Amino acid sequence: MNRCFEALSLTDNGRLNPGPFIPQGPSCAVRGPVFQCKSPGLEFCARCARFIFARIRVKSPILRRHAELQMFYCQSNFKIRFEWGLAGIQLVAKDADVTVIVDTLSFSTCVDVAVARGASVFPCRWKDERAAEFAMQCSAELAVWRGQPGRFSLSPATMLNAVEGTRIVLPSPNGSELTLAAGSLGKTVIAGCLRNCRSVAEHVSAIGKSVAVIACGERWPDRTLRPAVEDLVAAGAIISNLSGTTSPEARTAIAAWESAKNDLGAFLKACASGVELIERKFENDVEMAGEVDVSTAIPIFHERAYTRLMA
Repeated sequence: MNRCFEALSLTDNGRLNPGPFIPQGPSCAVRGPVFQCKSPGLEFCARCARFIFARIRVKSPILRRHAELQMFYCQSNFKIRFEWGLAGIQLVAKDADVTVIVDTLSFSTCVDVAVARGASVFPCRWKDERAAEFAMQCSAELAVWRGQPGRFSLSPATMLNAVEGTRIVLPSPNGSELTLAAGSLGKTVIAGCLRNCRSVAEHVSAIGKSVAVIACGERWPDRTLRPAVEDLVAAGAIISNLSGTTSPEARTAIAAWESAKNDLGAFLKACASGVELIERKFENDVEMAGEVDVSTAIPIFHERAYTRLMA
């Protein structure tokens, strides 16, 4: 059975989760048996994609759309995959052996700089009093807003203050949220950026059969995803060091990397995220994020924190 079809069972809250499936009903006239989920109302031909919509019997349009998304957008026919944001975690990373989270400006870069110095970084999706409570639970120091007084923030330059054994809670609406979402799948999660692109790729190749590289992007004022070209380029830098069948989405990321790499510093300073940071007097952060292959630390997410695994 194609792995992308295995995700078509429905839980009570409407999420899609793997089978199990049992043979049900007559065989498909073309190739094979019809399978039905334990959740009633959803059946399909496991081997004949042309018949799949004729076999779906989901009354809810929302649940039907979930099933369609899982079938079309999971990229499971490829070893190396690329996608954006939380939907990418849910649809593409779900059945991958390894997920690489890419948030170049600046979560992934901060994590790399900190763990390379021996620190542990605890991702946190909150920026309110819950973040302070979480830091207390972790016996860790809470990073402040970028530019505010404090030892650590979402500025990679501040992570140079980290030493062996430092524990940092790092709030981030993009990198932290996607890390926690990927971690909930129970698979290996790594923070990747330009600084560690080769080391991360080499480690991924050693431990996993399939990888989903997920670009975090940024947020528009209405909180919707803004695809960020710096994440596309950094994802391409990682993917370019991997070998295996590559999805068209992943090949597009490689093309972006190949286009930008010869003048990377200027590219990062000219992109929207870079312009914003430079205007806010954080040009050094952009420069640090653009340093390629300067780190051999591999930030692995385990037990709520990123810690160092040296390549």
